Amino acid sequence: MKGRLKAIQLVTERYAELQGLRMVLLGTAFAGCFGAHAFLGARGGTPGLVLAMGVAFAISLPGMWLLDRYYESRFGRVVRPRQSQGLPWRVMVVAVGSSVLNNWLKLGPTTFVLAIMGPLALWVAIRDWPFRAHHFLAAVAAPSAFWLVFTSPPADRPMAEALAMVLTFAVCVPVGLLDHRLLTTVMPKRNAVGEDATRSSAPDTERSTDRA
Repeated sequence: MKGRLKAIQLVTERYAELQGLRMVLLGTAFAGCFGAHAFLGARGGTPGLVLAMGVAFAISLPGMWLLDRYYESRFGRVVRPRQSQGLPWRVMVVAVGSSVLNNWLKLGPTTFVLAIMGPLALWVAIRDWPFRAHHFLAAVAAPSAFWLVFTSPPADRPMAEALAMVLTFAVCVPVGLLDHRLLTTVMPKRNAVGEDATRSSAPDTERSTDRA
């Protein structure tokens, strides 16, 4: 019973993070685009990597919109003003970090993504132990991919970066599925128990749902 209550508390506190199908979508799009880029010989150097990243984002956008509708219809709409306010800062950090690594270590634009994903996944796994221990998979995959890029000869780095992104984002697929499973296992369906299912599960949390 105590473990069940902890799981409910975790799910209500991490509702946005546990929408794991978003990670599945991103993992599939990025692994697919960089896999195709590697299959074609990783041509174009840095511009080619940037193009692959841009195509992956473009492919993901419609899917994210559909997932917004899916999670809203199943669990209700969650208002996270602080998340949206912090998004520009996160984008700025990624942009600045990529530039620093590219100029200092002479690595490509994808390396900052690899560098931050490992520590971030490790932090999530420890913070939400044992419910999200599956994030240890990403905590191992991302540093391994970064090391593959860092130790590759400069002439081979575009291919190494493409393969590193494939490895890292392929691991995101099972991690996202396990997050989604945790969410759907603990949180009741909105249309199954009433419009206030999400709200009644977490009366003391910062998240709130809109009435239908």
